[in-house]
Amino acid sequence: MSHFFGKACARPRHVPPSGKDPAWEEDRKRFWFRGFFILGLVQCAWWDDGTHLSAEIIPDDVERYGLHALYPIVRRIASVG
Repeated sequence: MSHFFGKACARPRHVPPSGKDPAWEEDRKRFWFRGFFILGLVQCAWWDDGTHLSAEIIPDDVERYGLHALYPIVRRIASVG
């Protein structure tokens, strides 16, 4: 088990021959994210690296998957640039 934003999850610890770390999947969601910092606001989205489609992360998703830390991480990254 590893911890992903404070939530324990089963995740492969090996990297496949392609060198690409597989995304954690649950409830048909691939756990890749896009974070945006626009005019002082943080907006986060699900990102499917296979289809290149994104969808807004809604408050229910934040609670269900324990994604609270995602927003401060995006804000901190934005403060660097």
